[in-house]
Amino acid sequence: MKLLKIFALAVLAAGALFMSYSCSDGGPDDEAENILIIEGQTYKVAHALYFHEPGSSEYRIDLDTEEFGTKEEPDMIHGYGDFTFDGKDITIDVTKHEPLYISGFNWNAGGFYQAGPYKSGTQTIKNGKNGTIILIIDCKDMKDQRFYLNVAAQDEESFNRSQQ
Repeated sequence: MKLLKIFALAVLAAGALFMSYSCSDGGPDDEAENILIIEGQTYKVAHALYFHEPGSSEYRIDLDTEEFGTKEEPDMIHGYGDFTFDGKDITIDVTKHEPLYISGFNWNAGGFYQAGPYKSGTQTIKNGKNGTIILIIDCKDMKDQRFYLNVAAQDEESFNRSQQ
């Protein structure tokens, strides 16, 4: 009987552990990788926020990576850019259409990367859950290096309200 109780508790514990890994809160991380790849280096995006005036299709996005580097010399990247989005999911080939998104990235410790113009690749902007906008840029820059951005951007005003 004691062995049966131990087995039952083990099954319950395993089930709880499985559920904690498989359940989610429906946040932006469920919809996007939240990563940035510039010149072969991958960075984890800490947050991405968008802003737009109601009634406008022009959007502004700001994002920050998580800190990287050493403890003595930490660094992070701030990215920004503009895109037009009418609320309908769209994917384009940058060799056949004007890019949807071109942006710049600044390293806090110094340095700059201009994302665009592009030699090739695709850009996707689509609606995510809970008002997020998913931005997926998978292109080759003019140096033939891969530029990849996959983020779920949250409305800046909603984000600010949630921080109060």
